[in-house]
Amino acid sequence: MAEQNINPHNERFEQTSNTYYQQLVQKNHFEGEKSLSDTIPADQGIIVEDGYIEKFDNYLIGRITTINDNERFSVTSNNSTTKIYPNGNLRLLLNLNYRFLSFNINIIPQFNTSNNDDFEKGKTTGVGFSTGLNFKHWFQQLEYTRTTGYYLENTGDFDPAWQEGDPYIQFPELHYRSVSGVTGYSFNEKFSTKALMTSTERQLKSVGSFIPTLAYRYYIVDNREELTATNSTQKSKNFEILANAGYYYTYVLNKEFYISGGGALGYGLLASKITTRSMNDRINSNQTNGVFKWDARGGIGYNGERFFSGFYVTAENRRYRQANTSVINENWRVFMQLHVGYRFNAPEKLRKTVESIPIIN
Repeated sequence: MAEQNINPHNERFEQTSNTYYQQLVQKNHFEGEKSLSDTIPADQGIIVEDGYIEKFDNYLIGRITTINDNERFSVTSNNSTTKIYPNGNLRLLLNLNYRFLSFNINIIPQFNTSNNDDFEKGKTTGVGFSTGLNFKHWFQQLEYTRTTGYYLENTGDFDPAWQEGDPYIQFPELHYRSVSGVTGYSFNEKFSTKALMTSTERQLKSVGSFIPTLAYRYYIVDNREELTATNSTQKSKNFEILANAGYYYTYVLNKEFYISGGGALGYGLLASKITTRSMNDRINSNQTNGVFKWDARGGIGYNGERFFSGFYVTAENRRYRQANTSVINENWRVFMQLHVGYRFNAPEKLRKTVESIPIIN
């Protein structure tokens, strides 16, 4: 890492000498008791990478995010499309981040009006947990999610008598479970992935970076509807791995405001085991398909010393053709994200515990 400059006057866009830093180091050398972070006031960032990044190592970051997006499915076969959606597209994410660590819980809230039409679309419940590690170049994310309860969004295509206001065809026992991860590498050390992902840093100068990622996901889609003599159900177990190549850029408008955008293309494999169940039989099939994916993302944000917020729009498409069939599975979505957060003074015990971890020293 490049030499760290500490600016006692918080002048983020000017080069400063190391005098203040040297005085602190000398003071700690003679006292022998306090760490450097004990000496720096909590409202001062550390300027690194030739003034491109400001680190907030003495802050514990709390963030609330709303996203109008949930997992949905679309299958196209012989000029017919099946669209299976959850009831309610709003997710609420609660984040707690510190330095290179991040933790998150996400839920489908029941207080928004789009989730109160249980009669028409059935009830959807869901929860998820995630954690992440974010270093100078490398970052790693792991997530678990589960969602129960879906409906057929285009019911009118399958029931000519259906009218707006009538109940949709519902799948209350359709369960989705997922364990996923992303491993990525940012080639430009002057580009802060933390500024965008965890808000534990701030981008001070405009810069971009090539960021390849490897995304992997194991997920189960299981219709647990009770079997009768006239119906059948399916359960699929799927493993997906995608290699993505992306470029992202942050344009700094002034000290606090920025615009960020980028996109990625990816290709990989999806291996699936599908079990079709009836009262008297179980039929298993296996297939492996190539998957193509692209996404684009853009937004604007405010990143002050304590308070920060941002608004982003993301478009994403994942598509594959089932082996030896004309069936096309496609997951296409455009969603918006709004987040607000605040930086609190990190507890001394937390700071000293993290500083004692060899991987960051």
